[in-house]
Amino acid sequence: MITTLVVLGGGLGAVLRWLATMWLGTTERGFPLGTTTVNVVGSFALGIAVGVGTAVGDFDTQPLTVGVLGGFTTFSTWMVQIAQEEDRKRSDLIAAIPTVVGVLAAAVGVGLGRAFAG
Repeated sequence: MITTLVVLGGGLGAVLRWLATMWLGTTERGFPLGTTTVNVVGSFALGIAVGVGTAVGDFDTQPLTVGVLGGFTTFSTWMVQIAQEEDRKRSDLIAAIPTVVGVLAAAVGVGLGRAFAG
């Protein structure tokens, strides 16, 4: 049953990612706003799920974490966008901004998840 939920969640996450990146796209200067947004939002949501899961203990988060959020976030697209950027300073920003903001979002999410569940 968990496998089926992970598969369905992955499909849902992929469709949500596609919609978000089509809607947000890139900025006029070429910054991948869509990819950055889904990865930061996904980090925050994953943090909440992990926080709740660790606080509750018997809550299986795999359909949400591996399925929906695994399909929603996109590490490989982000890596390709960095590799394809010809301007070195801009590629550094494309790498650094989502990393810093994503880690902060995940940390806040874990804290909120634990507080909500606790």
